Amino acid sequence: MSRRPNPYRPGFGMEPAYLAGRAEVLEAAAEALESAALDFVTPRPLILVGPRGLGKTVTIRRVADVALERFSWPSVHGEAVSGSPMLEPLSGRLEEMAGLLRQQPPRASRGRITGGKVAAGAMGISGEVEWARESAGQGQHEHIAARFDAALHDVMSAADERDAGLVLTIDELQNADRGELGILGAALQRMTHQNAPLVVVVAALPGVRRLLQDRARGPKPPTYLERAEWHHLGHLPAADARDALERPAREAGRPLTSGATDVLAELAGGYPFALQVAGKYAWRAAGDAASVTAAHAHQAESRIRRDLETSLFQSRWDGAAPEERRYLSTLAALDDSAARNADVAKRLGKRPNQTSYLQERLVHKGTLYPDESSGGLRFVTPGMGAWLRDNYPEGTQG
Repeated sequence: MSRRPNPYRPGFGMEPAYLAGRAEVLEAAAEALESAALDFVTPRPLILVGPRGLGKTVTIRRVADVALERFSWPSVHGEAVSGSPMLEPLSGRLEEMAGLLRQQPPRASRGRITGGKVAAGAMGISGEVEWARESAGQGQHEHIAARFDAALHDVMSAADERDAGLVLTIDELQNADRGELGILGAALQRMTHQNAPLVVVVAALPGVRRLLQDRARGPKPPTYLERAEWHHLGHLPAADARDALERPAREAGRPLTSGATDVLAELAGGYPFALQVAGKYAWRAAGDAASVTAAHAHQAESRIRRDLETSLFQSRWDGAAPEERRYLSTLAALDDSAARNADVAKRLGKRPNQTSYLQERLVHKGTLYPDESSGGLRFVTPGMGAWLRDNYPEGTQG
């Protein structure tokens, strides 16, 4: 039998063979691109919010792909890193993109722009356009703001010369410096007044809205980002989770039986990363079989659990401070999806306001998330509560 590559791709930031459950945000992105490209109106930015591992990074990259495929628009992508300046290196990358665009042929023979690169056979050039936040001197906000504003205007002018626009994607926005958020928001807001063909797509953890609104953290940034089109990405509903498992296998020529999907969906709990892990090991267990059955899924179960424990549960635990660990083990001991911060505080013999900062930190880290339906706290990664009860019982701090 011919070799069939495994169609499942576990890994944070890795694009799955099929992106399930994100049709709504992709439709909103398509509408934003059409507004900019066809109606000559600068759309509101799109902000994708949700815990880690739910496909925010993959989704913003897909938006950039759509812009390339439909309109031949380039994109500049970046990730904010906690504790490091952002706008100076971003300005440099915008300037680099402007230069690359101006090396292309004129409008009548526009080259093809591929993702974070500009490339065309007649041009013979290519250039990476990515940025990471690097150190920058303090007290230079006016210089930083002036350079960023100039770079943004220059790249938009260069894009206009090619009858194109620009997609700007920013990941992990919750890590951005408050002052630089103000500069970013003000510059982007000015672009909307010019009807620039600019589509901004941002990904962040749920705490980013509080960062934008909390005056205690410094001057309030312009409302440009607050007035964005917000999309909350959560765990996949049951139908989408099944689709994420079944479609890649079917298209790869070895379908999952309904029983196999039942087993794997139960293990993964609608968490996109876990779905890819589950599919990977079940596919491998099937060997050369014509289909992946429930027996194969059960055979793979121990490897799936072990992978999730080492790649998700243990790393989240190791990255928690002692008081955060005690909070997590206490929440796990409650074994109640409706448990709130007040319940954890009571069990710890504290008042809710004495533990609320721990809840906020753990939500910010992407270990917990508030469940809108129950109002309680849930572990982002399915199965972590049971794993904590088995390995780090209540009261554990080290």
